[in-house]
Formats: sequence, C-alpha cells, structure tokens
Amino acid sequence: MVLLVAQNYLDYSRFAVAAGRRVGNAVNRNRVKRRLRACVDEISSVIAQGWDLIFYARQPLLSADFTAIRDAMKALVREAGLMD
Repeated sequence: MVLLVAQNYLDYSRFAVAAGRRVGNAVNRNRVKRRLRACVDEISSVIAQGWDLIFYARQPLLSADFTAIRDAMKALVREAGLMD
C-alpha cells in the first residue's frame, strides 16, 4: 500500500482509495478497495484535519487479512505524522 498526502487547508480531511490493474481483475480490485475504505472508516477519527490522503493498493493486499491492512494503514499515517 502506498500513501500520497497533500494539505487541503480545510476543517476536515478527505480520503480516496485506488487500485490499478496490477492488483488483479475488477472483482479483486473492488474487494481491495472495499477493505481499504472500511479501514479508513475505522481510523478516520484519529487522523489530523486538513489533509487529503490517497491510499493506493498493491497486489499483496489481496492475501492480507483485515487487521494486517488496518495496522499497515495506521503505520503509514503515523509515519506521515498525521495522527492526532
């Protein structure tokens, strides 16, 4: 998973998820994006306001379990310094 970050100067943060064709066919891409959105819903309350975050899926997410994805997402956000 890759995280792209930009400041938006708003009172809230915005999130997007993306998965390219390298992740797999449409069914697999949609599954990965649903899992990423579910993780974003869980951690969005602890992310600082005023940022745009794009989570870009990679192929290993297909075989990862939900807790591993959530922990990886938290680690990326923490490394970017966006945790409240």
